Amino acid sequence: TRSDRDWSSDVCSSDLGGKQMIGVIFTGGTIGSSISDGYISTDPEMRYMLLKMYKESCGYDDFVTDAPCTILSENINCSDFVIIATAVHKMMLGNVEGIILTHGSDTIQYTASFLSCIEEFTHIPVMVVCSNYVLTDNRANGLRNFSVSVDFIRNKCGNGVFVPYTGRDGITKIYYGNTLLRHHIYSDEIYTVNDCCYGDYAEGGFSPSGQANPCKNKLFPVPAGHGIYSDVLILYPYPGMKYPDIKEYKAVILCTYHSGTICTSSEKLKEFMQNAVRYNIPVYLVGNGDGTDYESCRLYDGLGIKILKNITETTAYTELILQIN
Repeated sequence: TRSDRDWSSDVCSSDLGGKQMIGVIFTGGTIGSSISDGYISTDPEMRYMLLKMYKESCGYDDFVTDAPCTILSENINCSDFVIIATAVHKMMLGNVEGIILTHGSDTIQYTASFLSCIEEFTHIPVMVVCSNYVLTDNRANGLRNFSVSVDFIRNKCGNGVFVPYTGRDGITKIYYGNTLLRHHIYSDEIYTVNDCCYGDYAEGGFSPSGQANPCKNKLFPVPAGHGIYSDVLILYPYPGMKYPDIKEYKAVILCTYHSGTICTSSEKLKEFMQNAVRYNIPVYLVGNGDGTDYESCRLYDGLGIKILKNITETTAYTELILQIN
């Protein structure tokens, strides 16, 4: 297996002489962690390790940095989304040509989706970067992901929120920030809607895919604040599913099986939807595509379920918490 250091050397930006700087915002995650007493934990020194490793590979260290929070990404909450978005906005006002946000992989989909919903972040490249292992592990892809982000920004390859990620095949793909799906358990690979990506770094330089973003999302200003907890409930289907008490929520997202279906013959679903109507709580469904529906989908409208097309559950979630809080 090639080390991360070897991977990075073939994607050093060809244009490092510009006056504008690149902003780097550290938030923790595995890319900002080390192993201590047999556990992975955040380590403030690792942010300097990342920049040191990049300088050794590419000879460039003209970055402006910030560290608004230092957490493992599984511990992120709604107020952290706002802290991160505020830090990105503040750095953007400093006239940087692009921003790299280091983040943990567990919830990178949620933060990338949240930032994709912020209107101000559509005008510059914002690269959300993670690592599958700590940077001192030769299997880690963090430096590679960071290196292609610098190249992407310096060579003006696109604007908006993107997630670069190097898969097990050694190819680094640049994903649209609002198309990422939840990880499969036991896997650190990235999955997106229709396997869509913006482009890749298979041969060193950036190659655009020509694939348009298949997902749509609403845009919002940078939020002024948010509580720790969300009032949005996300439910994933499984056979024999029961539904929880709905009263403490303001909106519900129902995710489907891969074919866009859920069990609409369930009496528990019918009771759940009756309560949703009673308490005036909207229920949205994601995962139902543009193909021919199964018969079970006929009941969606009659049950009062609102179908959201061309959107992931993570983007639906972040849109809703921006709307209702």
